[in-house]
Amino acid sequence: MSGVTYPTGFAAAGVVAGLKPSGKPDLALLLGDPGTTAAGLFTTNEVVAAPVTLSRAHLAAGVGRGVIVNSGQANAATGARGDRDAEAAVAATAAALGVDPAALLQCSTGVIGEPLHMDRLFGALPQVVSGLRADGGADFAEAIMTTDTVAKQAEADAEPYRVGGAAKGVGMIAPSLATMLAFVTTDARIEQHDLQTMARTHLAPQLEAISVDGCTSTNDSVLLFASGAAGGPTVSPTDDAWDLLAGAIGSVGSSASSAVQVGSSSRGGAP
Repeated sequence: MSGVTYPTGFAAAGVVAGLKPSGKPDLALLLGDPGTTAAGLFTTNEVVAAPVTLSRAHLAAGVGRGVIVNSGQANAATGARGDRDAEAAVAATAAALGVDPAALLQCSTGVIGEPLHMDRLFGALPQVVSGLRADGGADFAEAIMTTDTVAKQAEADAEPYRVGGAAKGVGMIAPSLATMLAFVTTDARIEQHDLQTMARTHLAPQLEAISVDGCTSTNDSVLLFASGAAGGPTVSPTDDAWDLLAGAIGSVGSSASSAVQVGSSSRGGAP
């Protein structure tokens, strides 16, 4: 097991939906066990893509068990249609999984201004849902790529907990997470408000330190999920385990930051 499925309590998949002209994997799904909590960091760009708006709203409502990710189209600068498409993608994924749509987040990456190819996305949902596996981290990492030259995964241990992650980033890499999608998972049990503190304190400094050309993106998203599958008490900032876990999460964030700088094209956005 590797990447986002290195911790227990997560399943992931990545498939070819035909969203990218290259024919490479372009639809990814990550799902945590019931009770999974989530936190997020997002772009500070004034222009925000529809998936960012949706994910922010779901996290503000206190939910987030998994995420559906497409590469090929960013679903940015797509107006009201983009909002409807983001909601429809999440609703259809949730229906296929048998979960509440509010429990899912969404991320998109690719060409700005091009609407999602919804018929192809819908057509691939049965495959990506049935493909969910506890060892599906590598498939997930490949399917979120655009013009990345390598898939980016990382793992760290904070006994008895595990931390894993996957990221993509191409072109326009700058402070404020420009053109970056990053997903970090842990099997510790953490309440959502504490998980948001963890993301802000130990992921943001690592991932916002990247700079190539000073631009920001419409789709920047960093999501942190905690499944609680390792068992034991809830971890909070006053516990001894907090600092150990924070170090592992920061390590995965640092690995993602380094991989984005080394393993990306200098300019991108096209699938």
